[in-house]
Amino acid sequence: MQGSTTKCSLWEVTDVPLYVESNNFRRSIQAAQFRESVVGSALARKFNLLFQPSPHQPTQGHSKSADFGLLDPINCNAWRVELQCCWHLNSIDDGKFAFELFTHDKDGTKRDGKLRYCDADWFVYNAPKMEQLFLFNWIPLKELILDLYDQNKVDVLSYDQSTWKHDSNPIDLILVEAKTILAERGVKTFTYEQLNIPNIFKKTYESRNSNHKN
Repeated sequence: MQGSTTKCSLWEVTDVPLYVESNNFRRSIQAAQFRESVVGSALARKFNLLFQPSPHQPTQGHSKSADFGLLDPINCNAWRVELQCCWHLNSIDDGKFAFELFTHDKDGTKRDGKLRYCDADWFVYNAPKMEQLFLFNWIPLKELILDLYDQNKVDVLSYDQSTWKHDSNPIDLILVEAKTILAERGVKTFTYEQLNIPNIFKKTYESRNSNHKN
């Protein structure tokens, strides 16, 4: 696994408040943290690294610059890693990757989504329908996607309160053809089986959610 050494501190806090408070939302956060631990531990085993969960708790009122860290104590390297679980990708041949462009707030305004604010070193795209993980060098991919967006070469899927069925704010997604994304250099692809990810992993998603179509 190649990469440059990050700053002394893996974690930087950004003031992005959490707007949704409910029992269902708290359960979804717990499930997300479980998935982060499963994926982070699996990648650490694969690359002979150490897994570092994020030290920040969602209840502190901010979001994280990354979901977890991977550490190489022998060569003194560290990478911040962001995990995204998305049900849009169902095929390499004709499917599309989806990335969060904006988040809609209750007052009708929009703020930058993960695609814009995330500055992690590595980005793990989890595709449950395919039971695969895609590992990207994040900054070059981020620049490519935003460049395609500026040129109107991607589709944008917008949700509002009537169509977004999660216990969170609606979002806008950029949809990019899978073949375009996977043409990037250094992309690594793993199946759940290759990483020994347990079957219980898929059971942590909101089964009642109509935006998650099995």
